[in-house]
Amino acid sequence: MPLVLLGPSTRTLVLAVSTGLFKTAADFCIGEMLGSQMNPFCYLLAPLKDLLMGMAWFAPLASNTVVWRGGRYAIGRDSALSPYAEAETGMPAPDMREAGAK
Repeated sequence: MPLVLLGPSTRTLVLAVSTGLFKTAADFCIGEMLGSQMNPFCYLLAPLKDLLMGMAWFAPLASNTVVWRGGRYAIGRDSALSPYAEAETGMPAPDMREAGAK
């Protein structure tokens, strides 16, 4: 059975909670040193913010398209970009000659 399916161990949970508490305390101390007027309750949301930012950082790894300068492109072999057709995305295909001239 894969270890992932067994769930986290007690050590893992203790490490995760202590890391979150340490991060929250560090953010609070830095905020106080900088004279932040933020509500102290907001610092408790820091670990949640960090998790959401981490997921947002890894989400593009599951995609093979990119939107750049208003056009959608497919990322191909060796990171070559090719324009998506309008019928596939609902967005007009960019003119590659214009993009190269800018």
